[in-house]
Amino acid sequence: MQNNGQLIVVVGPSGSGKDTLLKKVIKKIPNSILVKRYITRKKRY
Repeated sequence: MQNNGQLIVVVGPSGSGKDTLLKKVIKKIPNSILVKRYITRKKRY
């Protein structure tokens, strides 16, 4: 089985609009997959 595709990584500081951008991209690109992210670092408070 052959699977060709692209991996696009979106990085930026908190509040820069990454989630908004990804939601719009998902609607425009058929067969796209959004991978859920998990924050693994400890909170600093």
